[in-house]
Amino acid sequence: MKNLTFLFRQPRWPFFMLLMLLLASSSAATPVLARQSKWPSSAAGQSPQAQETKVYLPIILRPEESGEPPLGEYQLLAFSDALLLPPAAELEPDLVAMKVVYCSTVGLPSPTSLTFAQARQNAQTYLEQLVSASTFAHLQTRLANLSLGEIATFVTAAVAAGETDAALAALLITVDRFPTEPLPLVNAAGLLSSSGLPNEALAFLNAAATTGRPYGSPLGIDGEQLALNNRAHAHLMLGQWAQAEAILLGVVAAEPQLAEARTNLSRALLCQSKHAQAALWYRLGERRMLWDVVEDGPEIQDQMIPIEHLYDTSAGKIYQVPNIPEPDKPEQAGTFRPIYEQMHNEQHARIMARNAVYPDLVQAYNNRELPFLEQTRLDSIHNAWAFVIYQPDMMAMRQEISDLDYELFLIEDTHTQELIALYGSGMVGEPLYQACRSLLTTQFAQRMTKYYELKSATMDYMVALYAGYTGVMANAHDPLLHDLLMNVTEGAMDSWYYGLVYQMSGWNTLMDINWSACMGAEEISNETGDTLELPAAEQCPDFVKGVKVGASLSDFVTVSITCEIIDVEISGTNGISPFVQYTHDLRKNEVTAFFGAKGKVGIGPLLELNAKEGFYVRANQTGLTDVGMKVATGGAIYAGNTGISGQIDGPEMEAGVAAAVEYWLNP
Repeated sequence: MKNLTFLFRQPRWPFFMLLMLLLASSSAATPVLARQSKWPSSAAGQSPQAQETKVYLPIILRPEESGEPPLGEYQLLAFSDALLLPPAAELEPDLVAMKVVYCSTVGLPSPTSLTFAQARQNAQTYLEQLVSASTFAHLQTRLANLSLGEIATFVTAAVAAGETDAALAALLITVDRFPTEPLPLVNAAGLLSSSGLPNEALAFLNAAATTGRPYGSPLGIDGEQLALNNRAHAHLMLGQWAQAEAILLGVVAAEPQLAEARTNLSRALLCQSKHAQAALWYRLGERRMLWDVVEDGPEIQDQMIPIEHLYDTSAGKIYQVPNIPEPDKPEQAGTFRPIYEQMHNEQHARIMARNAVYPDLVQAYNNRELPFLEQTRLDSIHNAWAFVIYQPDMMAMRQEISDLDYELFLIEDTHTQELIALYGSGMVGEPLYQACRSLLTTQFAQRMTKYYELKSATMDYMVALYAGYTGVMANAHDPLLHDLLMNVTEGAMDSWYYGLVYQMSGWNTLMDINWSACMGAEEISNETGDTLELPAAEQCPDFVKGVKVGASLSDFVTVSITCEIIDVEISGTNGISPFVQYTHDLRKNEVTAFFGAKGKVGIGPLLELNAKEGFYVRANQTGLTDVGMKVATGGAIYAGNTGISGQIDGPEMEAGVAAAVEYWLNP
């Protein structure tokens, strides 16, 4: 009922109260997730090699004409952008309460200046605690003849698989083979810092700064800013909050795509008791998109990015709302009472039938274990569905309904006072009855004129509401979520439609009673009520699926998109598998691997990646927590409804690794 409590300034029985009762008796609302934990459940921690992992993008790409995209027009489609986030003011107390965990320096290494040689040896010692020398030698052999781009493929695959130690091992081998390349040093530093070796990370970053070579721009992200983020993260791992803040303030201004820097800045501020700023930057870091309320518009209720920025709702269903029969004159009020009674009975039957299956739908949806990203994706669709009513245009329509309903209330109140005055006038007999019938006829015309305005506005709202609900639902690949939301959507539509019926019925009954009291003749009407039938919502229809892209990172990871689904299929062979048996402790941190093309790269016969295009994966010690793809807004990656696939590897690819602190841990 939350969505209706503010609709009417003057609650009254015929419409508002009965509408509330209808909502209470039907499955009119399901809980909206106030916060979505980034910490995966135990189910998400299963070995990535054991099963295919599915993750979901929040934005559908529309097929466009192929060709070179305009310079600089790229779109980063991120899973995390669809997250529902509480306002910063609500987050602040939670962050402050957890400072005892996030800001403790107990167990952190002491700041120590290391040479690169010392840091390299310490990193090797760390790895040798996890894998044997022969395993490391095997990986050296495996990577010996690979180019930097091919090794970048391996590193990305290892991060996607949750095997960050394998990624670190590959980067150490790369550093040895290509000592003058800064990006492998930067990437290794990110993994070292995340693994509890921040002093070593700083030594690697210092070495990168002395190469004098360009850092590159994996996925279009400035490599130098990536290095600064990893440097700041190392300072956080040493408890040097102020040093980290000083670095990160520049990074967040220079590189808006680097959400990791915003998250790290939040921690640096929190641990210096700058609580309000920490809450703001935490919120900004949870999403990849740096949402600007000035340029991009306000969030819905300060919690969700407007739905049109996140989902393709073009599959929303438009339907003709059944007409509600009404009398044309007060003489017909009596014959309409059984019509409305029949409609009430039909509504009751619909409620009972819908409520009978609702518990089973909820149980089926809840009683299963899904990977963290998949469950979060479904929760995001659920939340977007719930927030349809908070879209600005929907709220404006409800305000119009509220205003019209209040105007109707004033008319009915005036009519009541007029009848009271008439009966208190002293008139009796036929003169009173004639005056009464005349007054009721006038009141009927006045009341119905305003009622028709309210009815029209309400039905327009119902059409828009159903289109919005079903437009979001079309993005739900999961049949259980789809069926659950359809059940609740039907309840909401019933509530609005039969709310009008109940309002008309209540007023019609009063009119019939008053008309009979005034000795008015009854007139028969042959109208009947219509049945409320809703067109079924689509479920991932072809014209919503948009792009279908398949890409294989050499023979390590396969990534494909179809109907907002990225299927990440991780191979356990080719050098990663020896690391699987070990427990990887990222020390309450996350790492993100950005993987993109340096130039134009062909993928099979029909698809190509332009410079800066590619994807990223973010992982913590139990699995993937975010994923996204960056594409040109008008480029050849658009494949329409034709599925294509191919390999991504070779010298024209590059990877960047960013370290970030983890929030929402259970201490």
